[in-house]
Formats: sequence, structure tokens, C-alpha cells
Amino acid sequence: MGSRIAARLGAVLLIVVLGALAVAVAVFLAMGAVNLIQRGAGTHLEEPPTPSMEFSEPPADPLPGRPSGP
Repeated sequence: MGSRIAARLGAVLLIVVLGALAVAVAVFLAMGAVNLIQRGAGTHLEEPPTPSMEFSEPPADPLPGRPSGP
């Protein structure tokens, strides 16, 4: 009778360990897929040039007639 309990306990432990291993492998593969997608996302697209602002003259006073100093 004791050997039946031990065999059943061993089978349950084996299922639990294999299930935990399967979950760990699934998480590892999912993280790898996310990493590959993030690295490869947008690499085939050309980056448009970043516009830059250049001021050739100072801007006009938006409130004429108002003192501009403290």
C-alpha cells in the first residue's frame, strides 16, 4: 500500500515539475519573440530628416506698445 502512495506522489510531482518547465519555456520563447520584434520593428523604414529651426531675424514683438523690460 505504501508503494502505491509513493508511485502516485511521484507521478504527481513529475506532472508538476514538467508543467512548471513547460511554463518556463513558454515564457522564455515569448520574451525572445518580443525582443526580436522590438529590435526589428521599423528597421526597414527610412528615417526622415529631422527639421531644424533657424532664426534669421528676431521675431516681431507680439504686443507692440508694451514695455519689454522688467
